[in-house]
Amino acid sequence: FYDYVFLSSSLKEFWGRRYNRLVNHLILHTVYIPAQTYHNYSKRISGFLAFAVSGVLHSYVAHFSFGRGHLRSILFFLAQPIWMEIESHLRLPAGRTHFFFFISLYLYLGLFVEAMPDWMVVNPAPATLPLIDDRMAPKLADIILQTGLL
Repeated sequence: FYDYVFLSSSLKEFWGRRYNRLVNHLILHTVYIPAQTYHNYSKRISGFLAFAVSGVLHSYVAHFSFGRGHLRSILFFLAQPIWMEIESHLRLPAGRTHFFFFISLYLYLGLFVEAMPDWMVVNPAPATLPLIDDRMAPKLADIILQTGLL
């Protein structure tokens, strides 16, 4: 899912190769590549569209999870291609580029910090979290034995 995100040397590497590989692959093949292939958009415009779609998806999740944060989610993702463009022109040494990411991080993480207390009231954690209940244990044992894991 993640590929050692804090080892990334640039925002381009962070978003393009290391962070959330599942969503990256989905947006790459449904937005970025089709924008270039079928509409002849540049890499820059295709990237901006990909981040815009990601922002809309995250806005949707924020709406149904927290009931707020729509604009903040979109703005956070729209800021990323701008930061990557600035980063590429400044030619900063590897690892020094996360500054731009952290500038805009408040937009997105701030949503979780602000909304989490209200969300926890509506969605309290269960008193106990059984990992395996009595009905599941025999089924799990059968699966393990059938697959030859033991």
